[in-house]
Amino acid sequence: MSMQYCMRRQKRQCSPTQPQGFLMSAITHLVTSFAADLQLDKAPRQVVDRAILALRDFLGISLAEADSPLTQRLLRVANLSGGSGTCQIPGREERLSPFWGAAVLGTSTHHAELDDGHRGGHVHPGVTTIPALLMDAQRRPTAGTDLLSGLIASYEVSIRIGTAISPGAQYERGFHIPGLVGTIGSAIGVSRMRRLDQSSVEQALGASVLGPLAPFAAFSSGAAVKDFYGGWPAGMGILSNDLAAEGIPGPPGLFDDSMGWLTTVGATAQTEGFGDDLGSSWRILETYVKVHAACSFSHTPIDAALELHPHGTTAEDIAEVVVATHVFADRLDDTAPRTPQGARFSIPWVVAAALLRGRVAPEDSSQVALDDPTLRQLAKRVRVISDDEATRRHLEDDRVRPARVEVRYTNGSTRSAARSVGRGGPEQPLSETEVHQRFTTLLQGYDGDSAEQVWDACGQICRPDGVPTLIRTLSKMRRK
Repeated sequence: MSMQYCMRRQKRQCSPTQPQGFLMSAITHLVTSFAADLQLDKAPRQVVDRAILALRDFLGISLAEADSPLTQRLLRVANLSGGSGTCQIPGREERLSPFWGAAVLGTSTHHAELDDGHRGGHVHPGVTTIPALLMDAQRRPTAGTDLLSGLIASYEVSIRIGTAISPGAQYERGFHIPGLVGTIGSAIGVSRMRRLDQSSVEQALGASVLGPLAPFAAFSSGAAVKDFYGGWPAGMGILSNDLAAEGIPGPPGLFDDSMGWLTTVGATAQTEGFGDDLGSSWRILETYVKVHAACSFSHTPIDAALELHPHGTTAEDIAEVVVATHVFADRLDDTAPRTPQGARFSIPWVVAAALLRGRVAPEDSSQVALDDPTLRQLAKRVRVISDDEATRRHLEDDRVRPARVEVRYTNGSTRSAARSVGRGGPEQPLSETEVHQRFTTLLQGYDGDSAEQVWDACGQICRPDGVPTLIRTLSKMRRK
Protein backbone atom coordinates (compact mmCIF):
# COMPACT_ATOMS: atom_id res chain seq x y z
CA MET A 1 0.00 0.00 0.00
CA SER A 2 1.50 3.36 -1.01
CA MET A 3 1.84 6.22 1.46
CA GLN A 4 -0.41 8.37 -0.75
CA TYR A 5 -3.11 5.69 -0.86
CA CYS A 6 -2.87 5.17 2.89
CA MET A 7 -3.38 8.88 3.49
CA ARG A 8 -6.38 9.07 1.11
CA ARG A 9 -7.98 5.96 2.60
CA GLN A 10 -7.70 7.26 6.15
CA LYS A 11 -8.83 10.82 5.49
CA ARG A 12 -11.56 11.98 7.86
CA GLN A 13 -13.63 15.06 8.52
CA CYS A 14 -11.50 17.49 10.57
CA SER A 15 -12.76 18.93 13.82
CA PRO A 16 -12.30 22.69 14.36
CA THR A 17 -9.50 22.04 16.83
CA GLN A 18 -7.42 19.89 14.49
CA PRO A 19 -4.45 21.33 12.58
CA GLN A 20 -5.00 22.50 9.04
CA GLY A 21 -4.66 19.60 6.61
CA PHE A 22 -5.12 17.10 9.45
CA LEU A 23 -5.47 13.50 8.28
CA MET A 24 -6.86 11.07 10.80
CA SER A 25 -4.62 8.09 11.62
CA ALA A 26 -2.23 8.90 8.79
CA ILE A 27 0.71 10.87 10.15
CA THR A 28 1.60 8.55 13.03
CA HIS A 29 1.40 5.53 10.76
CA LEU A 30 3.49 7.22 8.08
CA VAL A 31 6.39 8.18 10.32
CA THR A 32 6.46 4.92 12.26
CA SER A 33 6.28 2.84 9.06
CA PHE A 34 9.07 4.90 7.54
CA ALA A 35 11.27 4.37 10.59
CA ALA A 36 10.58 0.64 10.80
CA ASP A 37 11.17 0.06 7.08
CA LEU A 38 14.21 2.31 6.55
CA GLN A 39 17.20 0.37 5.24
CA LEU A 40 20.57 2.05 4.89
CA ASP A 41 21.38 0.36 1.57
CA LYS A 42 18.27 1.99 0.06
CA ALA A 43 19.32 5.51 1.08
CA PRO A 44 21.38 7.61 -1.36
CA ARG A 45 25.12 7.64 -0.73
CA GLN A 46 25.12 11.37 -0.01
CA VAL A 47 22.54 10.81 2.75
CA VAL A 48 24.72 8.15 4.38
CA ASP A 49 27.77 10.38 4.07
CA ARG A 50 25.87 13.23 5.68
CA ALA A 51 24.83 10.98 8.57
CA ILE A 52 28.47 10.03 9.15
CA LEU A 53 29.45 13.71 9.03
CA ALA A 54 26.74 14.50 11.60
CA LEU A 55 28.14 11.79 13.89
CA ARG A 56 31.70 13.11 13.51
CA ASP A 57 30.60 16.70 14.10
CA PHE A 58 28.66 15.76 17.22
CA LEU A 59 31.54 13.77 18.72
CA GLY A 60 34.00 16.61 18.14
CA ILE A 61 31.77 18.95 20.14
CA SER A 62 31.00 16.43 22.88
CA LEU A 63 34.66 15.55 23.43
CA ALA A 64 35.54 19.26 23.58
CA GLU A 65 32.95 19.66 26.37
CA ALA A 66 33.88 16.47 28.27
CA ASP A 67 35.75 18.33 31.01
CA SER A 68 33.63 21.47 31.14
CA PRO A 69 32.36 22.77 34.50
CA LEU A 70 28.80 22.02 33.36
CA THR A 71 29.68 18.40 32.61
CA GLN A 72 31.13 18.06 36.12
CA ARG A 73 27.93 19.43 37.64
CA LEU A 74 25.76 17.19 35.49
CA LEU A 75 27.70 14.13 36.59
CA ARG A 76 27.10 15.07 40.22
CA VAL A 77 23.37 15.44 39.55
CA ALA A 78 23.32 12.04 37.82
CA ASN A 79 25.02 10.40 40.80
CA LEU A 80 22.65 12.10 43.25
CA SER A 81 19.78 10.67 41.21
CA GLY A 82 21.16 7.13 41.31
CA GLY A 83 22.21 7.31 37.68
CA SER A 84 25.27 5.05 37.82
CA GLY A 85 25.41 2.22 35.31
CA THR A 86 27.49 0.68 32.53
CA CYS A 87 27.45 3.32 29.79
CA GLN A 88 30.51 5.51 29.29
CA ILE A 89 30.43 9.11 28.11
CA PRO A 90 33.06 10.01 25.48
CA GLY A 91 36.15 11.45 27.13
CA ARG A 92 35.10 10.42 30.67
CA GLU A 93 35.78 7.46 32.95
CA GLU A 94 32.41 7.62 34.75
CA ARG A 95 29.74 5.11 33.82
CA LEU A 96 26.08 6.00 33.95
CA SER A 97 22.73 4.43 33.18
CA PRO A 98 21.64 4.69 29.54
CA PHE A 99 19.10 7.39 30.40
CA TRP A 100 21.50 9.53 32.41
CA GLY A 101 24.37 8.91 30.00
CA ALA A 102 22.27 10.26 27.14
CA ALA A 103 20.95 13.15 29.24
CA VAL A 104 24.41 14.26 30.40
CA LEU A 105 26.00 13.84 26.97
CA GLY A 106 23.23 15.73 25.17
CA THR A 107 23.16 18.54 27.72
CA SER A 108 26.92 19.09 27.86
CA THR A 109 27.17 19.06 24.06
CA HIS A 110 24.23 21.43 23.60
CA HIS A 111 25.92 23.83 26.04
CA ALA A 112 28.59 24.64 23.45
CA GLU A 113 25.95 26.03 21.02
CA LEU A 114 27.74 24.32 18.13
CA ASP A 115 25.31 21.46 17.45
CA ASP A 116 23.82 21.06 14.00
CA GLY A 117 20.27 22.04 13.13
CA HIS A 118 17.63 22.74 10.52
CA ARG A 119 16.44 26.32 10.08
CA GLY A 120 12.97 25.60 8.70
CA GLY A 121 12.27 22.95 11.31
CA HIS A 122 13.88 24.90 14.17
CA VAL A 123 15.32 21.63 15.51
CA HIS A 124 18.72 20.31 16.62
CA PRO A 125 18.27 16.62 15.70
CA GLY A 126 21.84 15.50 16.33
CA VAL A 127 22.21 16.57 19.95
CA THR A 128 18.79 15.18 20.92
CA THR A 129 19.30 11.79 19.23
CA ILE A 130 22.96 10.78 18.85
CA PRO A 131 23.55 10.54 22.64
CA ALA A 132 20.63 8.11 22.90
CA LEU A 133 21.98 5.98 20.06
CA LEU A 134 25.49 5.89 21.55
CA MET A 135 24.25 4.92 25.02
CA ASP A 136 21.75 2.31 23.83
CA ALA A 137 24.42 0.79 21.58
CA GLN A 138 26.55 0.12 24.65
CA ARG A 139 24.04 -2.29 26.19
CA ARG A 140 23.05 -4.41 23.19
CA PRO A 141 24.80 -5.67 20.04
CA THR A 142 24.30 -2.99 17.42
CA ALA A 143 25.26 -2.86 13.76
CA GLY A 144 26.61 0.37 12.37
CA THR A 145 24.02 0.23 9.61
CA ASP A 146 21.29 0.22 12.25
CA LEU A 147 22.85 3.11 14.19
CA LEU A 148 23.06 5.24 11.04
CA SER A 149 19.53 4.21 10.01
CA GLY A 150 18.29 5.35 13.42
CA LEU A 151 20.13 8.63 13.03
CA ILE A 152 18.66 9.26 9.57
CA ALA A 153 15.13 8.26 10.63
CA SER A 154 15.32 10.67 13.55
CA TYR A 155 16.48 13.57 11.38
CA GLU A 156 13.84 12.97 8.70
CA VAL A 157 10.94 12.74 11.15
CA SER A 158 11.93 15.46 13.62
CA ILE A 159 12.71 18.00 10.89
CA ARG A 160 9.32 17.39 9.27
CA ILE A 161 7.44 17.65 12.57
CA GLY A 162 9.35 20.82 13.47
CA THR A 163 8.58 22.30 10.06
CA ALA A 164 4.88 21.43 10.41
CA ILE A 165 4.51 23.42 13.63
CA SER A 166 6.88 26.27 12.74
CA PRO A 167 7.05 29.14 13.17
CA GLY A 168 3.77 29.39 15.10
CA ALA A 169 4.67 26.99 17.91
CA GLN A 170 7.71 29.14 18.71
CA TYR A 171 6.69 32.68 17.78
CA GLU A 172 3.04 32.51 18.86
CA ARG A 173 2.98 29.87 21.58
CA GLY A 174 6.44 30.15 23.10
CA PHE A 175 7.79 26.61 22.73
CA HIS A 176 11.49 25.87 22.38
CA ILE A 177 11.10 23.57 19.38
CA PRO A 178 14.39 21.61 19.65
CA GLY A 179 13.50 20.58 23.20
CA LEU A 180 9.87 19.97 22.31
CA VAL A 181 10.45 17.87 19.17
CA GLY A 182 13.71 16.26 20.30
CA THR A 183 12.03 13.45 22.25
CA ILE A 184 10.08 12.43 19.15
CA GLY A 185 13.21 12.19 17.05
CA SER A 186 15.12 10.39 19.77
CA ALA A 187 12.35 7.84 20.32
CA ILE A 188 12.11 7.20 16.57
CA GLY A 189 15.90 6.85 16.25
CA VAL A 190 16.28 4.35 19.09
CA SER A 191 13.30 2.33 17.82
CA ARG A 192 14.85 2.03 14.37
CA MET A 193 18.26 1.15 15.76
CA ARG A 194 16.59 -1.65 17.75
CA ARG A 195 14.92 -2.89 14.53
CA LEU A 196 11.40 -2.62 15.93
CA ASP A 197 8.36 -3.20 13.75
CA GLN A 198 5.85 -0.45 12.98
CA SER A 199 3.50 -1.26 15.84
CA SER A 200 6.34 -1.29 18.38
CA VAL A 201 7.74 1.99 17.03
CA GLU A 202 4.30 3.55 17.48
CA GLN A 203 4.12 2.36 21.08
CA ALA A 204 7.53 3.89 21.87
CA LEU A 205 6.64 7.08 20.02
CA GLY A 206 3.47 7.36 22.11
CA ALA A 207 5.55 7.29 25.29
CA SER A 208 7.35 10.42 24.10
CA VAL A 209 4.41 12.35 25.58
CA LEU A 210 6.65 12.40 28.66
CA GLY A 211 9.10 14.71 26.91
CA PRO A 212 9.74 18.26 28.14
CA LEU A 213 7.16 21.02 27.67
CA ALA A 214 10.13 23.26 26.81
CA PRO A 215 8.93 26.86 27.31
CA PHE A 216 11.11 29.35 25.46
CA ALA A 217 11.56 31.39 28.64
CA ALA A 218 14.50 29.18 29.60
CA PHE A 219 16.22 30.26 26.38
CA SER A 220 15.35 33.94 26.43
CA SER A 221 16.44 34.36 30.04
CA GLY A 222 19.78 32.62 29.51
CA ALA A 223 18.94 30.12 32.24
CA ALA A 224 21.53 27.37 32.59
CA VAL A 225 18.83 24.68 32.67
CA LYS A 226 18.04 25.45 29.01
CA ASP A 227 20.97 23.24 27.99
CA PHE A 228 18.92 20.30 29.30
CA TYR A 229 16.65 20.83 26.29
CA GLY A 230 19.38 18.93 24.44
CA GLY A 231 19.90 16.14 26.97
CA TRP A 232 16.45 15.45 28.38
CA PRO A 233 14.97 14.50 24.98
CA ALA A 234 17.92 12.20 24.34
CA GLY A 235 17.36 10.38 27.62
CA MET A 236 13.62 10.25 26.98
CA GLY A 237 14.19 8.52 23.65
CA ILE A 238 15.68 5.59 25.54
CA LEU A 239 13.10 5.68 28.32
CA SER A 240 10.20 5.78 25.84
CA ASN A 241 11.48 2.63 24.17
CA ASP A 242 12.17 0.89 27.47
CA LEU A 243 8.68 1.68 28.76
CA ALA A 244 7.06 0.32 25.61
CA ALA A 245 9.26 -2.79 25.70
CA GLU A 246 8.03 -3.50 29.24
CA GLY A 247 4.38 -3.15 28.28
CA ILE A 248 3.94 0.51 29.28
CA PRO A 249 3.33 2.14 25.89
CA GLY A 250 2.07 5.61 25.15
CA PRO A 251 -1.16 6.46 23.33
CA PRO A 252 -1.60 5.22 19.77
CA GLY A 253 -2.01 7.73 16.98
CA LEU A 254 0.02 10.33 18.87
CA PHE A 255 -0.07 12.88 16.05
CA ASP A 256 -3.62 12.19 14.90
CA ASP A 257 -5.85 12.30 17.94
CA SER A 258 -8.00 15.43 18.31
CA MET A 259 -6.32 15.90 21.70
CA GLY A 260 -2.94 14.56 20.56
CA TRP A 261 0.49 16.06 20.19
CA LEU A 262 0.03 18.20 17.08
CA THR A 263 -3.22 19.75 18.27
CA THR A 264 -1.76 20.46 21.69
CA VAL A 265 1.48 22.12 20.62
CA GLY A 266 0.77 23.35 17.09
CA ALA A 267 -2.80 24.42 16.49
CA THR A 268 -1.68 26.14 13.27
CA ALA A 269 0.34 23.16 12.07
CA GLN A 270 0.53 22.73 8.31
CA THR A 271 0.28 18.98 7.68
CA GLU A 272 -1.22 18.83 4.19
CA GLY A 273 0.80 16.30 2.25
CA PHE A 274 2.89 15.51 5.33
CA GLY A 275 5.25 12.64 4.61
CA ASP A 276 4.47 12.33 0.90
CA ASP A 277 8.20 12.54 0.16
CA LEU A 278 9.49 10.43 3.05
CA GLY A 279 12.15 8.19 1.57
CA SER A 280 12.51 10.22 -1.62
CA SER A 281 13.48 13.69 -0.37
CA TRP A 282 16.00 13.83 2.47
CA ARG A 283 15.83 16.65 4.98
CA ILE A 284 19.16 15.70 6.56
CA LEU A 285 20.80 17.23 3.49
CA GLU A 286 19.25 20.60 4.46
CA THR A 287 20.85 20.75 7.91
CA TYR A 288 23.52 23.25 8.87
CA VAL A 289 26.82 22.80 10.65
CA LYS A 290 27.42 25.70 13.02
CA VAL A 291 30.39 27.89 12.26
CA HIS A 292 29.91 30.02 15.38
CA ALA A 293 29.29 29.02 19.00
CA ALA A 294 26.04 30.94 19.30
CA CYS A 295 22.31 30.73 18.71
CA SER A 296 21.64 30.19 15.00
CA PHE A 297 19.52 33.37 14.88
CA SER A 298 22.70 35.35 15.52
CA HIS A 299 24.78 33.77 12.74
CA THR A 300 23.83 36.25 10.02
CA PRO A 301 24.77 39.22 12.23
CA ILE A 302 28.02 37.47 13.15
CA ASP A 303 28.90 36.78 9.50
CA ALA A 304 28.18 40.40 8.62
CA ALA A 305 30.26 41.64 11.55
CA LEU A 306 33.18 39.43 10.59
CA GLU A 307 33.19 41.03 7.15
CA LEU A 308 33.62 44.38 8.90
CA HIS A 309 36.41 43.21 11.20
CA PRO A 310 39.52 45.15 10.17
CA HIS A 311 42.81 44.03 11.64
CA GLY A 312 43.81 46.14 14.61
CA THR A 313 40.36 47.56 15.35
CA THR A 314 39.87 48.28 19.04
CA ALA A 315 36.76 48.89 21.10
CA GLU A 316 37.76 52.55 21.42
CA ASP A 317 37.56 52.91 17.62
CA ILE A 318 33.85 52.00 17.63
CA ALA A 319 31.22 54.52 18.71
CA GLU A 320 28.14 52.38 18.08
CA VAL A 321 26.95 49.26 16.30
CA VAL A 322 23.40 48.88 14.98
CA VAL A 323 22.04 45.43 14.05
CA ALA A 324 18.79 45.53 12.05
CA THR A 325 17.13 42.13 11.88
CA HIS A 326 13.81 40.28 11.80
CA VAL A 327 11.17 39.60 14.38
CA PHE A 328 12.18 37.22 17.16
CA ALA A 329 15.90 37.69 16.50
CA ASP A 330 15.39 41.29 17.55
CA ARG A 331 14.55 39.98 21.03
CA LEU A 332 18.07 38.60 21.48
CA ASP A 333 19.18 42.07 22.55
CA ASP A 334 20.70 41.66 26.02
CA THR A 335 23.69 44.01 26.16
CA ALA A 336 24.94 42.72 29.52
CA PRO A 337 24.54 38.92 29.70
CA ARG A 338 25.44 37.37 33.04
CA THR A 339 25.86 33.71 32.08
CA PRO A 340 27.64 31.84 29.26
CA GLN A 341 24.23 30.70 28.03
CA GLY A 342 22.97 34.27 28.02
CA ALA A 343 26.03 35.43 26.10
CA ARG A 344 25.48 32.81 23.38
CA PHE A 345 21.90 34.03 22.96
CA SER A 346 22.88 37.73 22.92
CA ILE A 347 23.38 39.37 19.53
CA PRO A 348 25.16 42.37 21.12
CA TRP A 349 27.63 40.04 22.81
CA VAL A 350 28.47 37.82 19.85
CA VAL A 351 28.67 40.75 17.43
CA ALA A 352 31.05 42.51 19.82
CA ALA A 353 33.15 39.33 20.04
CA ALA A 354 33.22 39.04 16.24
CA LEU A 355 34.34 42.65 15.84
CA LEU A 356 37.03 42.50 18.52
CA ARG A 357 38.26 38.92 18.24
CA GLY A 358 37.45 37.96 14.66
CA ARG A 359 35.57 34.85 15.78
CA VAL A 360 32.81 33.54 18.04
CA ALA A 361 34.19 30.39 19.65
CA PRO A 362 33.04 28.65 22.87
CA GLU A 363 35.67 30.48 24.90
CA ASP A 364 34.26 33.83 23.77
CA SER A 365 31.22 33.29 25.99
CA SER A 366 33.02 31.64 28.88
CA GLN A 367 33.05 33.12 32.36
CA VAL A 368 36.53 34.48 31.63
CA ALA A 369 35.19 36.27 28.56
CA LEU A 370 32.23 37.60 30.54
CA ASP A 371 34.71 39.23 32.90
CA ASP A 372 36.56 40.98 30.03
CA PRO A 373 35.81 44.71 30.55
CA THR A 374 36.62 45.63 26.95
CA LEU A 375 34.21 43.10 25.52
CA ARG A 376 31.52 44.06 28.02
CA GLN A 377 31.86 47.75 27.17
CA LEU A 378 31.55 47.18 23.44
CA ALA A 379 28.55 44.87 23.84
CA LYS A 380 26.73 47.70 25.61
CA ARG A 381 27.23 49.84 22.50
CA VAL A 382 25.55 47.29 20.19
CA ARG A 383 21.90 48.11 19.54
CA VAL A 384 19.49 45.57 18.00
CA ILE A 385 16.49 46.96 16.14
CA SER A 386 13.59 45.39 14.26
CA ASP A 387 13.54 45.77 10.49
CA ASP A 388 10.20 45.48 8.66
CA GLU A 389 11.68 44.23 5.40
CA ALA A 390 13.81 41.64 7.18
CA THR A 391 10.72 40.48 9.07
CA ARG A 392 8.67 40.24 5.88
CA ARG A 393 11.31 38.09 4.21
CA HIS A 394 11.73 35.90 7.28
CA LEU A 395 8.01 35.27 7.71
CA GLU A 396 7.70 34.38 4.04
CA ASP A 397 10.44 31.77 4.49
CA ASP A 398 11.76 31.28 8.01
CA ARG A 399 14.90 29.62 6.66
CA VAL A 400 15.92 33.16 5.66
CA ARG A 401 17.24 35.24 8.57
CA PRO A 402 18.22 38.66 7.23
CA ALA A 403 20.46 40.97 9.24
CA ARG A 404 22.33 44.18 8.51
CA VAL A 405 25.20 45.35 10.73
CA GLU A 406 26.30 48.98 10.68
CA VAL A 407 29.44 50.03 12.55
CA ARG A 408 29.81 53.71 13.34
CA TYR A 409 33.39 54.67 14.16
CA THR A 410 34.63 57.46 16.42
CA ASN A 411 36.32 59.14 13.44
CA GLY A 412 32.90 59.68 11.85
CA SER A 413 33.10 56.91 9.26
CA THR A 414 30.55 54.13 8.84
CA ARG A 415 30.79 50.62 7.44
CA SER A 416 27.99 48.11 6.95
CA ALA A 417 27.38 44.57 5.73
CA ALA A 418 24.31 42.38 5.34
CA ARG A 419 23.54 38.67 5.24
CA SER A 420 20.39 36.63 4.59
CA VAL A 421 21.61 33.16 5.55
CA GLY A 422 24.49 32.03 7.68
CA ARG A 423 27.50 30.05 6.56
CA GLY A 424 27.33 26.30 7.16
CA GLY A 425 23.80 25.82 5.82
CA PRO A 426 22.76 24.18 2.54
CA GLU A 427 23.24 27.49 0.68
CA GLN A 428 26.85 27.84 1.88
CA PRO A 429 27.77 24.41 3.25
CA LEU A 430 31.03 23.56 4.92
CA SER A 431 33.06 20.96 3.07
CA GLU A 432 34.10 17.75 4.78
CA THR A 433 37.61 19.22 4.92
CA GLU A 434 36.30 22.29 6.78
CA VAL A 435 34.31 20.14 9.20
CA HIS A 436 37.41 18.03 9.80
CA GLN A 437 39.44 21.18 10.47
CA ARG A 438 36.87 22.30 13.04
CA PHE A 439 36.91 18.79 14.54
CA THR A 440 40.68 18.87 15.03
CA THR A 441 40.53 22.44 16.40
CA LEU A 442 37.95 21.43 19.00
CA LEU A 443 40.08 18.44 20.02
CA GLN A 444 43.38 20.29 20.40
CA GLY A 445 43.48 19.21 24.04
CA TYR A 446 43.63 15.55 23.00
CA ASP A 447 46.36 13.52 21.40
CA GLY A 448 46.21 14.13 17.65
CA ASP A 449 46.36 10.45 16.74
CA SER A 450 43.49 9.51 19.04
CA ALA A 451 41.34 12.33 17.61
CA GLU A 452 41.98 10.98 14.12
CA GLN A 453 41.05 7.51 15.32
CA VAL A 454 37.62 8.82 16.33
CA TRP A 455 37.16 10.47 12.94
CA ASP A 456 38.20 7.27 11.14
CA ALA A 457 36.07 5.01 13.36
CA CYS A 458 32.99 7.02 12.39
CA GLY A 459 33.82 6.52 8.73
CA GLN A 460 34.18 2.77 9.26
CA ILE A 461 31.10 2.32 11.43
CA CYS A 462 29.34 0.08 8.88
CA ARG A 463 32.01 -2.60 9.18
CA PRO A 464 30.99 -5.70 11.17
CA ASP A 465 32.89 -4.44 14.24
CA GLY A 466 32.23 -0.77 13.51
CA VAL A 467 30.13 0.18 16.55
CA PRO A 468 32.24 -1.69 19.15
CA THR A 469 35.37 -0.14 17.63
CA LEU A 470 33.91 3.36 17.89
CA ILE A 471 32.78 2.80 21.48
CA ARG A 472 36.24 1.48 22.46
CA THR A 473 37.96 4.39 20.76
CA LEU A 474 35.76 6.91 22.57
CA SER A 475 36.30 5.19 25.92
CA LYS A 476 40.07 5.71 25.61
CA MET A 477 39.90 9.43 24.86
CA ARG A 478 41.57 11.52 27.55
CA ARG A 479 43.00 15.01 27.48
CA LYS A 480 46.77 15.42 27.34
